Amino acid sequence: MTNTKLDRLFQPGKIGKMEVRNRVVMSPMITEYADRDGYITQRQIDYYAERAKGGCGLIIVEAACVQFPVGRGFISQIDLHDDKYIPGLSRLAEAMKKNGARTCIQLYHSGAAAHRHITGQQPVAPSAMSYPYYEASRALTRDEMEEVKECFITAAVRCQKAGFDCVILHSCHQYLLANFLSPVWNKRDDEYGGDIKNRARFPIEVLSGVKEAVDIPVLLRINAREYGGIEILGAEQEHTLENAIEIAKLLEANGADALHLSTWGYGPYLHYGLLPLDSGERLPLVAAIKRAVNIPVFAYGRLTPELSDSAISEGKADFAAFGRQLLADPYFPEKVAAGELSDITPCICCYQCEPVSQLGLETKGLHCSINARCGYEAEYPYPITKAQKSKKVLVVGGGPGGVEAARVAVIRGHSVTLYEKNKELGGQVLAADKAPGKQNMSLLPVYLKGQIEKTGITAELGKEATKEIILSQQPDAVIIATGAQTLVPKIKGLEKAKVVTAVDVLTARVEVGEKVVVVGASMVGLEVSEFLAGRGKQITICEVLPELGAKVNPHSRDLSVKRLGEHGTKFHVGVTSEEVTEQGMVIVDKDGKEHLLEADTIVLAAGSKPNDKLFIELKGKVPEVYCVGDAKEPRFVIDAVSEGFRIAYFL
Repeated sequence: MTNTKLDRLFQPGKIGKMEVRNRVVMSPMITEYADRDGYITQRQIDYYAERAKGGCGLIIVEAACVQFPVGRGFISQIDLHDDKYIPGLSRLAEAMKKNGARTCIQLYHSGAAAHRHITGQQPVAPSAMSYPYYEASRALTRDEMEEVKECFITAAVRCQKAGFDCVILHSCHQYLLANFLSPVWNKRDDEYGGDIKNRARFPIEVLSGVKEAVDIPVLLRINAREYGGIEILGAEQEHTLENAIEIAKLLEANGADALHLSTWGYGPYLHYGLLPLDSGERLPLVAAIKRAVNIPVFAYGRLTPELSDSAISEGKADFAAFGRQLLADPYFPEKVAAGELSDITPCICCYQCEPVSQLGLETKGLHCSINARCGYEAEYPYPITKAQKSKKVLVVGGGPGGVEAARVAVIRGHSVTLYEKNKELGGQVLAADKAPGKQNMSLLPVYLKGQIEKTGITAELGKEATKEIILSQQPDAVIIATGAQTLVPKIKGLEKAKVVTAVDVLTARVEVGEKVVVVGASMVGLEVSEFLAGRGKQITICEVLPELGAKVNPHSRDLSVKRLGEHGTKFHVGVTSEEVTEQGMVIVDKDGKEHLLEADTIVLAAGSKPNDKLFIELKGKVPEVYCVGDAKEPRFVIDAVSEGFRIAYFL
């Protein structure tokens, strides 16, 4: 049954001559599911087919490389430079169309964003540039530009032969066509550089060439604006909304069938550019560009169903593009159409879905913290089937891993009771969502509570499950999700000082003084430091490792360190915490010199250890006992949810 309050989102739409069943678009996102030779894999087909089943009107397949190897941006990336890829592309297109979605694929060249460890070559760009966060690029010659244009054209022809309904030219973010459009990268002094018309000349030539070669709609994805080009890279100018409006007009005049908008941020602003924290934050940019053109424009940027529908109703956009929300819940469109909004699994902006091969890390493919099935759709079919035999299952711990295990176990037909010693569900998330930039983590406890209520799980909140209580229940299976405990380092005098944990600070269980020393610069250490710095505290961070946030996503780390620096935070890395005195903490630096860090309060954020006591006590005393999440090993939400899901799925 369609939710009549969101009618516009589910009305058919049109792009060029192509009819689309609704206005819900899946934005292209790198999965790193392709094999290393650029071929489509079955895993990729299953992933996209699932989103088509979920009700998307148009699915845009991730960036596919048109020129090998120099145009590659990722190790496991779709390639389009040879006819040998057409059969795999055909299977992919057919799988999506079979489930009612229109199909599109993003034609991509990495440009200045390429890496030698992937391509074996120096990156190419409109101009020779050397910026922080990027390898030095060389300028394309006119002959090379012609070759690149031909690569885009032949790639588009292959995609049409494979059965795709349309193609989209990747002209946003930090990639080649966007490099030409942006004054950050384009410093050419020929007819391809200078004013907006000249900077748009090469992308328009590519557009015109593709339009002549295929008879399917050709879309473009452009940046509505950039962030940090001047501040972070030191560029003289950066791409503005006003630039984007003029570019949109030029693209429409030269045959573009629709525009999918995005934004980009350099260095610490990367995540802000790609994934705004506030719902609808980018809609003013979308509306401004929509007013300037008559072709369809896609809204984007952490949209809600209500904001999407109203944007379309008010003429601010024609389609609504969703990205990470469809990773978290591939059935998001179907649930919205049915009015089941509270049942939608939320995206919590954790950035665990970011591709990593361009960072030089080994990739296992795209994953989602909240949806353990993401990338494993064939391994864990939906809907979940009932178990052959119903079991009595006890789950201990109401964090993400425990609730996910309980949820799936109930769907499997088991009788489930969940124990949580606190009166609120959420576990460590209740502390994490207080940190700056982590406010969307608060969506998770709300969702967890809703799932407990919907599935009819017996939830014993405010009740700690002991070994005796559990054994008296005579369960068939017990899942331990009791989380972790703060690791207390061995520092002389620590027991005499005012020492608190980061979790207690973030959950407002304790007060701290004006001068604070934070021990540890992992993700938690940086987050609690930002939390306190934002409240006017004088923060000093000391870290035993030689760098801050060694295991933190580099982009998140850099933004956090930048903000801390703006608050006047002092950093000490590669140091040993020697002793705590009445004045503060004594540290020893790498040269063996002692320093006194004045402090009223010391905050411990030096790691944690598993709270696995109950698991050990129950081992061998119940038929089945499992340990998940931080109770097994302190890690991230993604690990807890994945383990809880997988264990319950096979109970």
